[in-house]
Amino acid sequence: MSAEHDTSKWLAALDCDHETQVMRMQASYADLAGLPDEALQERLDAIIHTEYGLNDTALGALTAARLEAWLRLASVNVDGARRLGKAYDAVFARLPGAMEFRRAVAAQTFATRGLSADQRSILSDIIPGFSRFMPSTHRRPLS
Repeated sequence: MSAEHDTSKWLAALDCDHETQVMRMQASYADLAGLPDEALQERLDAIIHTEYGLNDTALGALTAARLEAWLRLASVNVDGARRLGKAYDAVFARLPGAMEFRRAVAAQTFATRGLSADQRSILSDIIPGFSRFMPSTHRRPLS
C-alpha cells in the first residue's frame, strides 16, 4: 500500500457517512500499525498533509472519525494505537506551526463536544500530543 493509496482512501472517506468513515479509518490504522517506523511516518505525513489541506468542515468531520477510529483501535490493539499516536506526533513535530494550530482547534472542537471524559483520557494516553489540546482533567492511563 502506497502513501498515495492511503491519501486516496482518506479522501474517499469524505463521501461516506460518519460510521463508514470511522470503520475505514480504523481498518487503515490497523494496517498502518504494522508498518516499519520509517514507512509509517511517511504514510502518516502524506495523510496529514491531505487532511489538513481540507476546509474546516471537512477537517472537522475527519477529525471526529479519526479520533473515534483511534478509540476503537485502542480497544483491540492498545500498543498499535499508541505506536500510531507517537508516530502522528513525530510527524507533526516537523510540520509548520499553522498545521499544528489547525490540529489543536479541530481536536478541541470535537473533543469538547463529542467525547466523554473517559474517551479524552484514553486519547491522551495513546496520542501524547492530544493532551496538550485539552483543559487539565484527571487522566486515567490504559492498563
